[in-house]
Amino acid sequence: MGLQWTKVFRFSTGFNSFQHKILFLPIICFSLNTYSQTLDKDYSKIPYPEIIQNGKNSNKPGIYSQILNANNTTISPGDVIIINHYITGYGRIDPETSKVLAIASASIFDEDSSEVKSTFGNNSNPFSNNGTTGVLISTLVDEQDNEHTLFNDAEFLNPEKKAPSIVFEQNSISNNKEIQPPYKWILKAKNELTPGDYYLTFILTYFNGENWKNDKVELPIKVMTWYERKESIVQVFAWVIVVITIISFLFSIPDFISNIKKLNRDKQNQVN
Repeated sequence: MGLQWTKVFRFSTGFNSFQHKILFLPIICFSLNTYSQTLDKDYSKIPYPEIIQNGKNSNKPGIYSQILNANNTTISPGDVIIINHYITGYGRIDPETSKVLAIASASIFDEDSSEVKSTFGNNSNPFSNNGTTGVLISTLVDEQDNEHTLFNDAEFLNPEKKAPSIVFEQNSISNNKEIQPPYKWILKAKNELTPGDYYLTFILTYFNGENWKNDKVELPIKVMTWYERKESIVQVFAWVIVVITIISFLFSIPDFISNIKKLNRDKQNQVN
């Protein structure tokens, strides 16, 4: 039977959840750290030890962290925030129980117009302000049904070369030639929002082969006040008022000088 990829995917919004598990031939490797890859090797002909995690201490308890890249975190009501969500790390991790939880500090997003793209942009899932959980873990199954993760294995998959020969799978990882992250959160703010500071919390929970671990990241979000949103317009009006004031002052100078001269003449006449 040789080796197979198994992709475990679970996603839930609020209290509704579903789970499915797909087995397919060893053609595509999904890496949560960066991208999906196709490799130029026939895994069925490669000795097992060569394709497991070959980094030093890779069989030890793993450690993983989240990296968030948002297009904007200072928003107006109705704006859209796009968050590219990456996970990086190495070592043991249990794919069956690993999960990512995302929850907003308040109900600030329009759930009907928000979504989460997973599996490197191939799947679209609903978002809930009250908590959205999902997981995408890629593992390798050997002939004995032992599962091994392949996180960050790019430089170790072909140990006889300094750089492995990797061909991108355009259909899996790209959209208009842009490499897609494992998770992409597309969140539209509600049209009516109270200005202030909010935040999105992302928690990655996983078992590293020895202990349960949490990696927590908070993304601060600021909803601007009316003045902050219209600041440029207010500044334009302020400059217009300043210019009008200066022009009015300049036009009033001749009258002012004329009045001074008139007062001086009146005083002179009174003296005479």
